Amino acid sequence: MITGTALPSPKPAEVNATPESLDFLSESETPQSPALSATGKRRLKENLEILDNNLRDLRKNLAAADKNLGTIRAELKDLQTLEKEHLDLKKKYQQFQATAELQMKKNQKAGRNLAKWEESTHPQANDPQAKNKVESAKTELLEREDWQKDTEKKLAQVKSLLAGVETNLVDIRSRKKPLEQQLSAWNSRRDEYRKLISETETRKSKWQRVLER
Repeated sequence: MITGTALPSPKPAEVNATPESLDFLSESETPQSPALSATGKRRLKENLEILDNNLRDLRKNLAAADKNLGTIRAELKDLQTLEKEHLDLKKKYQQFQATAELQMKKNQKAGRNLAKWEESTHPQANDPQAKNKVESAKTELLEREDWQKDTEKKLAQVKSLLAGVETNLVDIRSRKKPLEQQLSAWNSRRDEYRKLISETETRKSKWQRVLER
C-alpha cells in the first residue's frame, strides 16, 4: 500500500480591505476635481496606506498560492511517475500471464497426445528402437508435468503481484484526484490575487496622481 502525508492547505493571510471598500472620496474630492481639501488629502493619504497594506497582503497571498501550487505539482508528478511504473508492471505481468496460460494449454495438449501414444504402443521384445521411443516418451511426460507444476507456481505468484499492483493503482488514483482538485482551486485563487493586485495598483496610481496635483 502506498503511504504519504496529506498535503496541508495553508490559509493565506486575509486582506484587510478591498479596493471596493475604499470609495471614500466625496463628489467634490473625486479624481476629476482640480484640487482636494486638506481633509481630503489627509484621508487620501490614509487610504493610500491601506492600499499599500492590501497590496502587501495580496502579494503574500500570491506567494503562498505559488508555493502551494509548486508543492501540489511536485506531489502529482511523483504520483504520476509511480502510476506509470505500476502500469508498466501491470502490462508486464499480464503479458506473462497470457503467455504462460497459452503455453500451459499447449503443454497439456501435447502431454495428453504423448500419453495416448505411449499407452497404445507395445513394442516387441526384440525391437530395442521402439522400446527407446517409449522410454523417451515417458521421460518427456515427466518433464512436461514438472514444467506444468513449476509454471503454475510462477503464474500464481504473478497473479498475486498483479493484484497488488491493482490495489496500489487504486490508492495512487485516489490520492491524485483531490490533489488535482486542489491544483485547480489554487490556480483560480492565484488568478484572483493577480487580478486584485493589478486593480489595486491601478487605483493606487490614480489616487497618487490626484494627491500630487
